[in-house]
Amino acid sequence: MKLGTLPAKDIARLLDRQRRPASIPDQVPVHEIFEEILAISDQFVPSEAGSVLIDDPQIKVQHPWDAGENELVFVACYGDKSEQLIGRRMRASDGIVGKCYMTGEPVLSRDTSTDRDHFGDFDAETEHQTLSVVCVPIRIGTSTIGVLELLNRKGGGHYVPQELELLQIFAGYISTSLQNILDANRYRELAKRDDLTGLYNDRYFNQKLSEEVDRAEHDGGELSLIFLDLDHFKAVNDTHGHLVGSQTLREVGLILARTVTEERATVARYGGDEFVIIVPGYGVEACRELAEEIRARVENSMFRIDPGQETGVMLRAGTISASIGVASYQDMRFDPDDKLRRRKNEFIRLADQSMYEAKAQGKNRVCLGTYDALSSTKTRIKSTGS
Repeated sequence: MKLGTLPAKDIARLLDRQRRPASIPDQVPVHEIFEEILAISDQFVPSEAGSVLIDDPQIKVQHPWDAGENELVFVACYGDKSEQLIGRRMRASDGIVGKCYMTGEPVLSRDTSTDRDHFGDFDAETEHQTLSVVCVPIRIGTSTIGVLELLNRKGGGHYVPQELELLQIFAGYISTSLQNILDANRYRELAKRDDLTGLYNDRYFNQKLSEEVDRAEHDGGELSLIFLDLDHFKAVNDTHGHLVGSQTLREVGLILARTVTEERATVARYGGDEFVIIVPGYGVEACRELAEEIRARVENSMFRIDPGQETGVMLRAGTISASIGVASYQDMRFDPDDKLRRRKNEFIRLADQSMYEAKAQGKNRVCLGTYDALSSTKTRIKSTGS
């Protein structure tokens, strides 16, 4: 039996859904779940081919009242030419699968040649002939999120109602398995996140930085670090209260999340009004440009004084600004015997001291630093900003 699935990271994005968990389940490799679903389905109802299709939650959010606007993604398939389907999309309202998804009811089609709902486009592309179909909805709670589809009963003949009933029973197992994945993903993600801003927390930052420093040592790739501290934040807290201060931190978090779009970057709240960004693949100049963009956006942003209100009094642009330090790992030189922990800590120290240099030079600017391993001091080589 030839099985194939989307890469785990792509399946994880399709399963990025929220559900309040009751317990913390064990972590399960997501692609293995779908391989098991199809393998057991084939045991229950032997078929020449089969697929699991999952809807796209991002489209679902955009069109909550029109399921037909969604798309179904082939996340796992088996059978002849199945590799051509992995990752392909189809409109959620098309074909027999679409009928199952849209109605939330199982569908049995004994003869597709006379079934008006049959969607033959994929057959034409893969040169596969679908003679009969049986499919059941996949649900999370009361919401249909996808379809399990089997094609062409082995041994010839048509699917029978008893086989459809078997698949419906198995669909309950699928739902439980997917709920476990959602629970596990949710808890693992919550453990990484800062409660206030939704950015990564300092614990995850330290773990990720160790990984990236180790990778940079091994591969020789670029790696840079940005330290950011808000200017005049204490005055906002003292004048307007801690609720406004918390709201300001949330909004700064949004600015960072929207500005730093590099897929491998890690944006974290380091503590208080300090933020840190790991930027793999960026040299010092590229990182300085990114830091300057962040500085300008913070400086030019207005922040709400009335948390939770859509309109109201705003802090004028420039009330909050950012002092930013930038360090490049490639500019640092270590003794070959230096351990990973020391390398990482010295990297953090350089970016942190560069940020304090930006403060000392008048705030609202970006400072770069170079590292002298012998004297354990750094030289400020450039600053930008107001």
